[in-house]
Amino acid sequence: MGYLRSWTIGLMAWLLCGAALQAAGDGGVTGTVADQSGARLPGVGVQVVAAAGARALASTTTDAEGAFRIERLPEGEYWVEFVLAGFARTRQKIAVVGGATQSVTATLGVDGLSEAVRVSAGDVRLDVDRPTLATTFSSEMLADVPSPSRNYTHVIVAEAGVSAPLPDR
Repeated sequence: MGYLRSWTIGLMAWLLCGAALQAAGDGGVTGTVADQSGARLPGVGVQVVAAAGARALASTTTDAEGAFRIERLPEGEYWVEFVLAGFARTRQKIAVVGGATQSVTATLGVDGLSEAVRVSAGDVRLDVDRPTLATTFSSEMLADVPSPSRNYTHVIVAEAGVSAPLPDR
Protein backbone atom coordinates (compact mmCIF):
# COMPACT_ATOMS: atom_id res chain seq x y z
CA MET A 1 0.00 0.00 0.00
CA GLY A 2 2.88 2.38 0.82
CA TYR A 3 4.42 1.74 -2.59
CA LEU A 4 1.18 2.64 -4.39
CA ARG A 5 0.81 5.85 -2.39
CA SER A 6 4.43 6.87 -3.15
CA TRP A 7 3.97 6.12 -6.81
CA THR A 8 0.72 8.16 -6.97
CA ILE A 9 2.29 11.15 -5.21
CA GLY A 10 5.32 10.98 -7.50
CA LEU A 11 3.13 10.86 -10.61
CA MET A 12 1.06 13.85 -9.45
CA ALA A 13 4.22 15.85 -8.69
CA TRP A 14 5.63 15.02 -12.12
CA LEU A 15 2.38 16.09 -13.85
CA LEU A 16 2.18 19.33 -11.88
CA CYS A 17 5.80 20.21 -12.67
CA GLY A 18 5.21 19.47 -16.36
CA ALA A 19 2.14 21.71 -16.43
CA ALA A 20 4.02 24.49 -14.64
CA LEU A 21 6.94 24.24 -17.07
CA GLN A 22 4.55 24.25 -20.05
CA ALA A 23 2.72 27.33 -18.73
CA ALA A 24 6.04 29.08 -18.06
CA GLY A 25 6.97 28.77 -21.75
CA ASP A 26 3.72 30.29 -22.95
CA GLY A 27 3.29 34.03 -23.40
CA GLY A 28 0.47 36.25 -24.49
CA VAL A 29 -0.59 39.58 -25.87
CA THR A 30 -2.61 42.34 -24.22
CA GLY A 31 -3.49 45.79 -25.39
CA THR A 32 -6.01 48.41 -26.33
CA VAL A 33 -7.65 49.52 -29.57
CA ALA A 34 -8.65 53.11 -30.31
CA ASP A 35 -9.76 55.21 -33.27
CA GLN A 36 -7.73 58.07 -34.75
CA SER A 37 -9.10 60.53 -32.18
CA GLY A 38 -7.91 58.30 -29.33
CA ALA A 39 -11.38 57.09 -28.30
CA ARG A 40 -11.29 53.44 -27.22
CA LEU A 41 -13.23 51.02 -29.43
CA PRO A 42 -15.31 48.21 -27.89
CA GLY A 43 -16.29 45.17 -29.95
CA VAL A 44 -13.17 45.03 -32.13
CA GLY A 45 -12.34 41.53 -33.33
CA VAL A 46 -8.77 40.63 -32.36
CA GLN A 47 -7.14 37.59 -33.94
CA VAL A 48 -3.65 36.13 -33.50
CA VAL A 49 -2.28 34.46 -36.64
CA ALA A 50 1.02 32.59 -36.93
CA ALA A 51 3.49 34.72 -38.91
CA ALA A 52 4.61 31.68 -40.92
CA GLY A 53 1.08 30.74 -41.98
CA ALA A 54 -2.47 31.92 -42.23
CA ARG A 55 -3.84 29.75 -39.44
CA ALA A 56 -5.58 31.65 -36.65
CA LEU A 57 -4.37 30.50 -33.23
CA ALA A 58 -6.59 32.56 -30.95
CA SER A 59 -9.21 35.29 -31.11
CA THR A 60 -11.17 37.56 -28.83
CA THR A 61 -13.14 40.82 -28.81
CA THR A 62 -12.26 44.06 -27.08
CA ASP A 63 -14.27 44.89 -23.95
CA ALA A 64 -16.20 48.09 -23.21
CA GLU A 65 -12.92 49.95 -22.57
CA GLY A 66 -11.35 48.75 -25.84
CA ALA A 67 -8.98 46.36 -24.04
CA PHE A 68 -8.17 42.75 -24.90
CA ARG A 69 -6.05 39.87 -23.60
CA ILE A 70 -4.99 36.62 -25.27
CA GLU A 71 -2.97 34.15 -23.21
CA ARG A 72 -1.20 30.82 -23.70
CA LEU A 73 0.67 31.61 -26.89
CA PRO A 74 3.80 29.51 -27.46
CA GLU A 75 7.05 31.31 -28.30
CA GLY A 76 7.12 32.58 -31.85
CA GLU A 77 6.23 35.39 -34.23
CA TYR A 78 2.62 36.34 -34.80
CA TRP A 79 0.41 38.82 -36.58
CA VAL A 80 -2.26 40.44 -34.40
CA GLU A 81 -5.19 41.52 -36.60
CA PHE A 82 -7.87 44.04 -35.65
CA VAL A 83 -11.23 44.16 -37.46
CA LEU A 84 -14.29 46.38 -36.90
CA ALA A 85 -17.00 47.37 -39.39
CA GLY A 86 -16.47 50.89 -40.69
CA PHE A 87 -12.75 50.84 -39.89
CA ALA A 88 -9.78 49.74 -41.97
CA ARG A 89 -8.37 46.31 -41.06
CA THR A 90 -5.10 46.73 -39.17
CA ARG A 91 -2.41 44.24 -38.17
CA GLN A 92 0.80 44.35 -36.15
CA LYS A 93 3.64 41.87 -35.90
CA ILE A 94 4.71 40.69 -32.44
CA ALA A 95 7.20 38.18 -31.06
CA VAL A 96 6.43 36.14 -27.96
CA VAL A 97 9.71 35.25 -26.24
CA GLY A 98 10.37 33.44 -22.97
CA GLY A 99 6.77 33.35 -21.81
CA ALA A 100 6.49 37.14 -21.76
CA THR A 101 3.25 38.97 -22.46
CA GLN A 102 3.54 41.54 -25.24
CA SER A 103 1.66 44.82 -25.08
CA VAL A 104 0.05 46.23 -28.23
CA THR A 105 -1.69 49.54 -28.85
CA ALA A 106 -3.63 49.63 -32.11
CA THR A 107 -5.16 52.61 -33.86
CA LEU A 108 -7.87 51.95 -36.42
CA GLY A 109 -8.46 54.42 -39.23
CA VAL A 110 -11.84 54.97 -40.83
CA ASP A 111 -12.42 52.72 -43.82
CA GLY A 112 -13.09 54.38 -47.14
CA LEU A 113 -16.80 53.70 -47.07
CA SER A 114 -18.85 54.97 -49.93
CA GLU A 115 -22.54 54.92 -50.47
CA ALA A 116 -24.45 55.76 -53.59
CA VAL A 117 -28.11 56.66 -53.70
CA ARG A 118 -29.84 56.59 -57.05
CA VAL A 119 -33.19 58.29 -57.40
CA SER A 120 -35.25 57.97 -60.55
CA ALA A 121 -38.81 58.76 -61.46
CA GLY A 122 -40.99 58.03 -64.40
CA ASP A 123 -43.02 60.53 -66.39
CA VAL A 124 -45.71 61.85 -64.03
CA ARG A 125 -48.70 63.55 -65.61
CA LEU A 126 -50.75 65.95 -63.57
CA ASP A 127 -54.16 67.18 -64.63
CA VAL A 128 -54.07 70.77 -63.40
CA ASP A 129 -57.43 71.67 -65.03
CA ARG A 130 -59.48 69.11 -63.08
CA PRO A 131 -58.02 68.32 -59.66
CA THR A 132 -59.61 65.15 -58.32
CA LEU A 133 -58.90 62.68 -55.59
CA ALA A 134 -60.00 59.08 -56.05
CA THR A 135 -59.76 55.93 -53.99
CA THR A 136 -60.67 52.49 -55.29
CA PHE A 137 -61.91 49.87 -52.85
CA SER A 138 -61.69 46.18 -53.61
CA SER A 139 -64.22 43.65 -52.38
CA GLU A 140 -61.59 42.29 -49.99
CA MET A 141 -61.14 45.74 -48.45
CA LEU A 142 -64.90 46.15 -48.04
CA ALA A 143 -65.14 42.74 -46.38
CA ASP A 144 -62.54 43.85 -43.81
CA VAL A 145 -64.40 47.05 -42.85
CA PRO A 146 -65.00 47.09 -39.08
CA SER A 147 -68.67 47.87 -39.47
CA PRO A 148 -71.65 45.76 -38.35
CA SER A 149 -73.56 46.36 -41.60
CA ARG A 150 -70.63 46.16 -44.08
CA ASN A 151 -72.23 49.13 -45.81
CA TYR A 152 -69.98 50.82 -48.38
CA THR A 153 -71.11 54.28 -47.24
CA HIS A 154 -69.32 53.70 -43.92
CA VAL A 155 -66.08 53.28 -45.87
CA ILE A 156 -66.71 56.39 -47.96
CA VAL A 157 -67.29 58.57 -44.92
CA ALA A 158 -64.05 57.28 -43.39
CA GLU A 159 -62.04 58.88 -46.21
CA ALA A 160 -60.43 62.25 -45.54
CA GLY A 161 -62.45 65.22 -46.68
CA VAL A 162 -65.78 63.34 -47.00
CA SER A 163 -68.83 64.05 -44.89
CA ALA A 164 -72.29 62.60 -45.38
CA PRO A 165 -75.16 61.36 -43.23
CA LEU A 166 -74.80 57.66 -42.49
CA PRO A 167 -77.71 55.26 -42.99
CA ASP A 168 -78.70 53.05 -40.08
CA ARG A 169 -78.11 49.87 -42.09
